[in-house]
Amino acid sequence: MPKTLNEIKKLSAYPDNFQKAINFIKITQEYTQDVVAAIEKLISVSQPKRHSKPNDLERLAHVAQKYMPYFVSGSFYEALQATATVCISVAKQEREAQMEAFQRVVVPMKSWIQEDYPRLMKDIKKCYYLKDKMDRSMASVEARKTPERLMRAQEAKNKHQIFFERVENEVMRYKAVHRHHMQCLKVLMLKNYQFERKAKDEFLAAFIKCEAEINAGNAALKEAPKYTTIEEIDLKESKKENEKKSEKKTVQEMNLKSDKSEGQKISKKRKKMEEQIASIKLDKPEKQTEKKEKSAETH
Repeated sequence: MPKTLNEIKKLSAYPDNFQKAINFIKITQEYTQDVVAAIEKLISVSQPKRHSKPNDLERLAHVAQKYMPYFVSGSFYEALQATATVCISVAKQEREAQMEAFQRVVVPMKSWIQEDYPRLMKDIKKCYYLKDKMDRSMASVEARKTPERLMRAQEAKNKHQIFFERVENEVMRYKAVHRHHMQCLKVLMLKNYQFERKAKDEFLAAFIKCEAEINAGNAALKEAPKYTTIEEIDLKESKKENEKKSEKKTVQEMNLKSDKSEGQKISKKRKKMEEQIASIKLDKPEKQTEKKEKSAETH
C-alpha cells in the first residue's frame, strides 16, 4: 500500500533537538534586543563620536580653567588646577571605556540581531521549503513509480540533505550564542568596574590635594596682616559719627540740667532777697510809729 503525503512528512520530520534549538534561538533573539537597548542607554551613545558635546565633567573642567587666571598662583589656583586635571582625565577615560564597550559588546550583539539571526531564519525557512518539496516528490513516487519521478525525488532528497546539514550546523552553533552574549556582558561589567575604580582613586587624590591647598590657604590668611576693607572703614566711620552725636547729646543734656539747677538757685536767692527786703520795709513803718508815740507822750 503506497504511503500518503502526511505519512511521508511524519517520517521525514526533523529531530526534536533541532526544533528545540530553533525555539531557543528565537528566545535568545528576543531578550538580546532588550539587553542591547539597555547597554546603549547605559553608555549614553549608540555610536561614540570623537567630537561630541562635552559631558558634565568636561564642563566642570572648563569652569575651573576659566577662573584659574584670576588667582595666578597659590592654594586656590592649585585647587582649581587639580579639579580641572582630574575632570579632564576621568572624562577621557569614560569616553574610552564607552568606545571599547561599544566595539566589544554592542557591535557583535547588534550584528547578530540584525544580520546573523535574520539570515539563519531565512535558511531555516528554505530548509522547510526543500523538505516539503522532497516529501511531495516522494509521495508522487509512491503514487506511481516512474524513472522520471524517481530521479526528481532523488534530486530533491539530495538537495535537501546537503542544505539541511549546513543549516543544522548553524542552528547548533547559534544555540550556544547566549554564551557569547554572556561573555560580552562580562567584558562590559569588567570595563565599567576598572573605569570606576580608577576614577574613584583619581578623584580621591584630587580631593586630598584640594583640601590640603585650601587649608594651607586659610592658614596663610589667618597669619597674614589683616587689610581693612571699604565696608569696614565705612562701618568704623559711622560708629565714630554715632559716638560723637551721642556725646554731643549727652553734653547738651548735662548743660541743660546745669542751667536748670543754676536757674533754680538764682530764683531761690532772688526770692530770699525779696523776702528780706519785704521784711525790712515792714520794720521801718513800725519803728516810725513807735517814735511818734514816744514824742506825743513827752509833750
